[in-house]
Amino acid sequence: MASEQFNSRIAKEDYGSRETDNRLQENDSEECTIQEALDALGYGRCQVWIAIVCGAVWTSEAINILLLSIISVVLKCEWRLTVVEGSLITSLPFIGQTIGSYFWGKCSDKYGRRVILSWTSFYIFWFSILSAFSPNITWLLIHRIIGTFMVGSSSQAITLLSEFLPNKHRGVFLGTFQFSFSFGVISSVVLALAVIPTMGWRWYLVISALPNTITILLLSTIPESPYYHLSIGETNKAEEIIQRVAKMNGKKPITKRLREDHQENHGNLKDLFATTDLTRSSILLVIIWFSASAAYYGVVLLTAESLADGNACSEFESDNSLPCAETCQSFSKEAYLNMIIVAVAELPAVLINMVLIDVIGRRAILFLAGMTFSLCFSLLLFCFSSQSITTSILFVSKCFSQVSFLALFTYTPEIYATPVRGLAVGMGTAFSKLGTIVAPVFAQILASYTVKGAVIAFVVIGVLGTVASCLLPIETKGQQIQTTSHRNSNRRSL
Repeated sequence: MASEQFNSRIAKEDYGSRETDNRLQENDSEECTIQEALDALGYGRCQVWIAIVCGAVWTSEAINILLLSIISVVLKCEWRLTVVEGSLITSLPFIGQTIGSYFWGKCSDKYGRRVILSWTSFYIFWFSILSAFSPNITWLLIHRIIGTFMVGSSSQAITLLSEFLPNKHRGVFLGTFQFSFSFGVISSVVLALAVIPTMGWRWYLVISALPNTITILLLSTIPESPYYHLSIGETNKAEEIIQRVAKMNGKKPITKRLREDHQENHGNLKDLFATTDLTRSSILLVIIWFSASAAYYGVVLLTAESLADGNACSEFESDNSLPCAETCQSFSKEAYLNMIIVAVAELPAVLINMVLIDVIGRRAILFLAGMTFSLCFSLLLFCFSSQSITTSILFVSKCFSQVSFLALFTYTPEIYATPVRGLAVGMGTAFSKLGTIVAPVFAQILASYTVKGAVIAFVVIGVLGTVASCLLPIETKGQQIQTTSHRNSNRRSL
């Protein structure tokens, strides 16, 4: 049903593209913008292939993120770790990703999106392999921190893809693309079930690193963003890419010259606060990014801990000073299967986002997702003896925390101009990783004393993000991507 709806919209888009192409040819001007050219060319094989390649980047990121929550439970038993030591595995590596998200965001605005993704994918692979040979927790943390620093570049995949999309139905297309992250999450759990019980966690890390080699090869087949080339004054290269898009999509070449839009400053933090609306949006967005990530990763960790423990109504550890090996329980087959069920919550999240984001708008879906997560997750304050009820609550909670994430990855690139788009997405991702760092404090350490206290903490964080989404001043539904740091006054505000 979802695929039929998407195909219907794309068919309408093809008709709209022909109309846009006619308007483009009838325009007396000898120049056009990149967005006008992309609107004229419409959707086709080019966008689909770039979405597949960028999706491979996101799949690899999802695997790298989820495996930490899985091996932390396994290693607490194998390496006789305390609760605090186990929580370090799920929190400290994200310090690297927090710094990396901001750093690679600035680099992508200066040196290009594709080149950064290619370079970092190579090092993600090698540090993932080195992690598998870690003799103790110290070396594991060192390898994972450096590896996740490189993983911080993955958010630029959405920036790169969004800069090849026509204006109409951008949200729907990006929603379809985001299945790749969900595929990575589900694959990671299925791989853990298949590998860890028989071959061990080290082989799990080695096999999880292999998708990065495919990503490196795939990235060499796609062009750099035309917006990036135009912003650094390389108009001829931008035009060559537009003609390449036309050829792949089976459309007539664009005969008009691209309007030059050379920007001197790239990755300038001040441009994120250039106007009152941008300042307000930037502050609120980092709050929402933080909230969405803390909520999402909190569900992931509580799922792993509660399913391994087998009792969501009690503390996960009876004595936090004891090594986990003396009291712990690792994953049973049933626990893995329940984790897969919760992981499948990624799929309806993508469908909800894909169907609603171009209908009710970006701000509305952020509010809806945050409110639903907070209400549903608060049900864990009641003690349910049935594991199936707990799993169902975690399923719905994870679904709507993921909806927030997906909407943010669509909304953030649309607000900011080309010279700072990578930086904006990188900064948002960096604050989201701060939420990821905070999540283990509540989901593992606090929950070892009081599960209800951990639940209350995540509900408060969810409410914080919901309130922030209500205050966002800019709606980008149906709006063109900005090319200059100067804000277009036509943006719809509250």
